[in-house]
Amino acid sequence: MSSKYLKKKRFITTFFGMGKFIEDEVPTKIIPLKEIIKEEKIERIDLIKIDTEGFEYNTLVGMDREIKKVRFVLFEHHYDNMIIKNYKFKDIHTLLIDNGFQKVYKIKMPFRKSFDYIYENQAVV
Repeated sequence: MSSKYLKKKRFITTFFGMGKFIEDEVPTKIIPLKEIIKEEKIERIDLIKIDTEGFEYNTLVGMDREIKKVRFVLFEHHYDNMIIKNYKFKDIHTLLIDNGFQKVYKIKMPFRKSFDYIYENQAVV
């Protein structure tokens, strides 16, 4: 656990008697969004909100060409070490720009070095 945020969270939750801080890894099946979009025969998506705690970039990459069906993408990005991720904001920004999106909204979250972003695909109206 190298995240300062998680260290603080563990201290606070255990200090105030909220029980054991769970650090166990849990096996999880990952299904790329492109598979769900194809399986459900989805032709258009108005909004995708991504809150995958450090896997936002992977989620977008996993959409492959299906990302072109999305009008708005909303995601959170941390500029601190609150969560450990293997990408930078620039990676997400470039991926979205390369797929026809424009950044239309950015807001800082209170008390953290985190922002919410909204990108819009002008080709999907």
